[in-house]
Amino acid sequence: MDFVAIDFETANEKRASACAVGVVVVENDEIVQVVEHLIQPKEVRFSYHNTRIHGITAEDVQDAPTLTDIWGDIWSLLEGKLVVAHNAGFDFSVLRHSLHANDIEFPELSYLCTVNIARQTWPELPSHSLGFLAECLGIGLHRQDGIHNAANDAEAAAKVLLLAGKEKEINCPLELASSLNVTSGMIWSVSDWVPSSAVRVRSSRTAFALEIPDEFDISSHPFFGKAIVFTGTLKLCNRKEAENAIGQLGAIIQGRVSKKTDYLVTGYQDIRVLAADKSKSSKLRKGEKLSREGHPIQIITDADFEEILFSPMKDTHGD
Repeated sequence: MDFVAIDFETANEKRASACAVGVVVVENDEIVQVVEHLIQPKEVRFSYHNTRIHGITAEDVQDAPTLTDIWGDIWSLLEGKLVVAHNAGFDFSVLRHSLHANDIEFPELSYLCTVNIARQTWPELPSHSLGFLAECLGIGLHRQDGIHNAANDAEAAAKVLLLAGKEKEINCPLELASSLNVTSGMIWSVSDWVPSSAVRVRSSRTAFALEIPDEFDISSHPFFGKAIVFTGTLKLCNRKEAENAIGQLGAIIQGRVSKKTDYLVTGYQDIRVLAADKSKSSKLRKGEKLSREGHPIQIITDADFEEILFSPMKDTHGD
């Protein structure tokens, strides 16, 4: 297999706040290059939650290069290559918005999401977060004290794809994706992109229930006190299970999108059940309208939802 894996860390809730990037180059099934950069974002503002995940502070990036400074080096690794990321919806959203914020010309990139690859390859697993997969598949993630590192996470994502290829005995990432009913994504601009997605695998898994460690403070979770709406079909669990999970974390469950909505979680949109001549649900269309009008609603994929749901508790789990 030949491809490149990428992972971003962000300083705060804004997708344009990239503060670190890791890039891993794979040639002939071997990792041949690992590159990592700290990045000084346009707005040097670090939130507690983000720093708790990756350990990076404003002081750490005080003398770091901007994305503009390093983009030539990064692009030299990505150009002409298939790019993969774990929870690619997040990483490529960060890439799009960070390029836009720095007035960098947009490349054309094709990409795959290793969460989708993993879900289709190992549907029996209760979680497909990177930490859980690393433990199940024997991948060395090297997260000291649970702290995320962009280069280590990119390397783990690369290994997930390589192991999925061995599992299915397919040595081409795009052929592997096709066999698993996973589509590749593409980006052209900050608002012009196609996500990497997958047809849901139906399995005999038991009902999902979120386990919150006794010592975890739910008030520190990013969903605590936030109003959340779901649209589409989730891969992790059904709608009721998702609502029960976020309810345990102190979230406010909404049935409709409004100006008070903090998160709109978008799952698989079945065009057969949407309104005539519509490719998006009414909730998604309203959420996008509110976002364009400047309301601080965050529209996230179900892969993003899974990552945000579990990540704050990984330190507690020792993941």
